[in-house]
Amino acid sequence: MEGRAQAERLAVELAGLPAGRVVSSDLRRARHTARPVARALGLAVVVDPRLREVDVGAWEGLTPAEAEEAFPDEYAAWRSGEEIARRGGESTPEAGARAAAAIVGHAGELDADRALVVVSHGLVLNAALRRLRAAGIADLDDDPPRLANATWLEVELQV
Repeated sequence: MEGRAQAERLAVELAGLPAGRVVSSDLRRARHTARPVARALGLAVVVDPRLREVDVGAWEGLTPAEAEEAFPDEYAAWRSGEEIARRGGESTPEAGARAAAAIVGHAGELDADRALVVVSHGLVLNAALRRLRAAGIADLDDDPPRLANATWLEVELQV
């Protein structure tokens, strides 16, 4: 219920945006957020699996304690800040690279006066924005902020 209310409030906030496309992760929670936004903008939702959250492989569904017990060396490396690909999954920078490619691809297909609205997941979006900033594509003065549910950040891209 709260997530749907957040999505509806976001749709109201973005209603006047001159958007050319709303693109969403294929995961249900992102699609459910994207629908009211797209409706408010008079657009359809374009689903792109490259905008999925980081794939944590065999860690999926585990609590931190369970992940630590099952994969102690990986867990210790991850807790120390090392960018690791969790068992069968991907690292955060790898996920950021795939999401950044999706964002650049979609943005490159739009007229310069049209905005791209991306509905995805916090960790992968943050990683994508870091990658785009490092490549000089995203106009950000600093590292991107943590994005909470149903929040938005306007970023100018040079594509």
